[in-house]
Amino acid sequence: MDMDDHLLCEHWLALSRNVDVRRQITAIHDEVADRINDRGPVCTASGRCCNFERYGHRLYVTGLETAMTLDAIPVVRAIKAGDIELAQQAGTCPFVVSRLCGVHPVRPVGCRVYFCDPSAKIWVNELAEFAADAVKRVHDDFGIEYRYTEWRALLAMFQGAGVATLPTEPVVFMPSDPFVRLTSDRA
Repeated sequence: MDMDDHLLCEHWLALSRNVDVRRQITAIHDEVADRINDRGPVCTASGRCCNFERYGHRLYVTGLETAMTLDAIPVVRAIKAGDIELAQQAGTCPFVVSRLCGVHPVRPVGCRVYFCDPSAKIWVNELAEFAADAVKRVHDDFGIEYRYTEWRALLAMFQGAGVATLPTEPVVFMPSDPFVRLTSDRA
């Protein structure tokens, strides 16, 4: 692990805990959700969104979004040694649980705009561009270094920096969320 990468991950993590930064990213997530609700795409919980290789797509996120996700997941979902490598070998996300997203309430914006519903092909690119631009503006507004990188590569960077294993932000994962199956409560 490069010392610069370590400091950068720590920097992203610290800024992801900034109330104003978090508020703006949450506002983007809310706007994305509103636009999706207006369109009403069908999600069959097929797991295609998390099965990158099989369905021919990649998930790109920013370091800030990665930090926010890692800081908000329940401890039971924290990345463990080998999880990222296994996910890369399987061609999936390391947070997949029984074909479903194990971090659904705190997933990055790239996950939020992916739909396998054929009707989404008409409008999802515009939504993805809006969301990516909005997240980039947050980086610019707060002077946060911007890196837009493949999800598992950033997760590995955080894991190598030693900041991916101890989530601290208390997020309530609702039992009614059909995409989250936790085996225990947050420690």
